[in-house]
Amino acid sequence: MADDIAAAKKAPNAVDKHVGSRVRMCRLMLAMSQQKLAEALGVTFQQVQKYENGTNRIGVGRLQQISHILEVPVTFFFHDASKASATRAGRSALSMTQVDDFVTTSDGRRVIRAFLRADVRLRHRIVALVDKIVDDDANRTRDPGVRFGRPRKLTPHQREEALRRLAAGETQADVARTYNVDPTTIGRYRCRIRRTR
Repeated sequence: MADDIAAAKKAPNAVDKHVGSRVRMCRLMLAMSQQKLAEALGVTFQQVQKYENGTNRIGVGRLQQISHILEVPVTFFFHDASKASATRAGRSALSMTQVDDFVTTSDGRRVIRAFLRADVRLRHRIVALVDKIVDDDANRTRDPGVRFGRPRKLTPHQREEALRRLAAGETQADVARTYNVDPTTIGRYRCRIRRTR
């Protein structure tokens, strides 16, 4: 039982992890190294790592100091902290770990910086566009004809019928819709026929 209590004390708290991930996110957005933050705090960079991982709890005074260095209010570190327990338990589609992993990549930081430069109307349009792209991609991979990212192939009979319909004047997109394939698939069949003639 004593071992269970000791293990429970050593396990990072979900809120501590959340606050640490917010410190890390803010530090990376400012392109500040752990070493630089550590020097400003008067601690080692390993201590900053422990804060960011949630291994060591950040005291109130230290959090105030970090907020001053990173130029954000203390409340920034607690944004959505009440949801941290739920996301850590896996009940959220997008966990803080995924967000943190994205923000720590160079692509993630570039996307965020560009997004922050855009006005609100443009941001809404960007989000709508990305949602549409992701939904379209998800629908393509759910199509039983699309396996492992490769377009579905038509049977020889379907190819002949598709080519007849194209010759009769139907558009490539309409024919592709009939067979639930990408229009470029129909275009490739059309090109092969032209080459063999």
